[in-house]
Amino acid sequence: MKLKQILTAVLLAGLLAGVTACSNPFSAKPETNQQYEATQGDLTVKVNGNGKTGVATDAKLSFETGGKIEKLNVKKGDVVTKGDILAILETDDLELAKSQAQVALAQAQVTITQTKLAQQTAELALVKTRDTRSALELALFNAQVNRKTAEVALSRTEETAPAPDIVAAKAA
Repeated sequence: MKLKQILTAVLLAGLLAGVTACSNPFSAKPETNQQYEATQGDLTVKVNGNGKTGVATDAKLSFETGGKIEKLNVKKGDVVTKGDILAILETDDLELAKSQAQVALAQAQVTITQTKLAQQTAELALVKTRDTRSALELALFNAQVNRKTAEVALSRTEETAPAPDIVAAKAA
């Protein structure tokens, strides 16, 4: 059993020495000089490598309004540029809300027009009332003038004594 342990230790030591010698970055590598004849043509370089790839920029996006996605214009791995439309939301609810707002606006405009018309009608009625009042005031003034004229005419139908103690002659 002891022999087995010694043999295992020697093998491990040899293996360790071999691995250390092969992986030493400062170990000298034999120089190779090779000569090639230069010719004109295309140079093709092939590079192989291992590693992880990723996107240059990740962005979390969100719509300004909520809703269901109607159309998705990209899929995982697609390259996009600024301004590309990535997704479109369903607009049925928004279009309905817009239509309802347009109807409400039209109704408000009709109400404003009706109110202006009612105001113009009231203003016209006020003008007519003022005209009627003016006509009535003029009629009142004319009636007062006619009354005064009648009073004056009536007062001219009576004769009074010009002085006291004068007796009038009997009318025959």
